[in-house]
Amino acid sequence: MAESMIGIVLDVSNSMESAYALDRSHDASVERTRAILTTTISILKREAVYPRRQESVFASIFGLRKSVKTCDLFAMLEHLKRVREERDIHIPEDGYEAMSALATEHGAPHAIKWIREHLSREEAATLYREITRTTVDGGSWALSTVRDTMKRLPSERFQLLVNNVDKKVSKASQAIARRSDAYRNAKRIIEDFNSDKLIEDVLRRMEHPKARPVQEVSTLLDDLLQVELPSAPSSSLHDRIRELLKPIKPYILGLTPMCKALKHATDMFKETTRTRVLFILSDGDSTDGDPHEIAQQLHQLDVIIVTCFLTSNRIDNPRRLLYKADPKWRGRNGRQVLFEMSSTMENTHTPISHLIDANWELPSAGESRLFVQANSLDVVNEFCEIVVSKLRSN
Repeated sequence: MAESMIGIVLDVSNSMESAYALDRSHDASVERTRAILTTTISILKREAVYPRRQESVFASIFGLRKSVKTCDLFAMLEHLKRVREERDIHIPEDGYEAMSALATEHGAPHAIKWIREHLSREEAATLYREITRTTVDGGSWALSTVRDTMKRLPSERFQLLVNNVDKKVSKASQAIARRSDAYRNAKRIIEDFNSDKLIEDVLRRMEHPKARPVQEVSTLLDDLLQVELPSAPSSSLHDRIRELLKPIKPYILGLTPMCKALKHATDMFKETTRTRVLFILSDGDSTDGDPHEIAQQLHQLDVIIVTCFLTSNRIDNPRRLLYKADPKWRGRNGRQVLFEMSSTMENTHTPISHLIDANWELPSAGESRLFVQANSLDVVNEFCEIVVSKLRSN
C-alpha cells in the first residue's frame, strides 16, 4: 500500500476544445495534446528528481468519444509506445530494392514498375514494413496486396493512390491474391486494426487508472518524448507530443463524465495510507451528474483537492488565489463548481507561501482555496510546479 499518492485527472471532452486552443499562433490540436502531457510533466518533475519510498502517481483522462469514457493516461501511452515500436521494425534503407525483392519473390514483378513510378523511396520502405509485418510467408502476391496494405497507412497520399492501384490490378490477379493465405491474413489484420470493437477493447482494458511509482512514470515519459521523429530529428517537444498522441485524437472531445473519473480516483485513494493529492484540470461542466458529493467523499478521505479552471477567455489576474468566490461570476457555472470542490489551506502553509516569492496574489483572509483560473498553460504549469508538487512533502 502506497504511503503517498498524487492523482491527476484531465478533461479532454468536447467542452474543453476551445480552452485547450490557447495559443492561436499554433494549430489547436497541437495545443490540446501538448496540454495533456505538459501538465502531467510539471506535476511529476520534482517527484522524479526527489523520489520517496512508496510514492505513487496515477493519471486519468476523461471525455472520450467511445462507450469507454475514461482512460488511464499512462496505460494509453504505453500502448502507443508498443504500437510505435511494432511499426518501427523492419524498415529497409532502400524501399525500392526491398519492394522489388519482395515482389519478385512472390511472383509479382509487374508491381515493381508501378511502385517506382508512384511512391517515393521512403514510402516504398513504409509499404515494405507494413506488408512484411501483416502477411504470412507463402501464397500468391499481387498488386492488390499493395493496395490493401496502403489502405491502412495514415498518409493521405497513400489513400489517394489506392484508386490508381485498383486500375492496375486485373480481375485474374485479384482472384489469385484473394485465394492466398497471405492475402486473407493481411485482410483480417487490416480489418481488426480499423475496427471500432478493437479500439473499444483496448480502451476498456485501460478504463481504471493504476498507481505507479513516480520514477517509473518519469522514465516512461522520458523514453517516449526523447525518441527522434524519423521525419524531423531535431523536432521540438511540441512536435513529439503531437506525434505521440496523434492516434488518440479521433477518440477525444466527447461528453464530460467527471463523476465517473472522480469515482475511479476515490477507489485509488482508498489504497493510500498517508498523503493524498488530487489535481483536476477541467472547465467544470460535468455531464454525468453533480461531482460535489464525490468531492466530499474525497475530502473525508483527507484528499487534498487542487482544481484548475482552464479557459480561453480573458482573466484579469490569473496569478491570484481566492478564499471566497468572485462576485463577478454569474450563476453556478463550471468555474464555481471547481472552486467549491477545491480544498482550503492557510497562506502560511509552505506550498502557498512559495507563491508569494513568485509574485502571486493571496487573499487577505489568511486562507486560500487551492483553485486557479488559467488562460495560459504557463500559468497551469507554474502553479503545478510550485504548489501541487510540494503538497505531498508537507
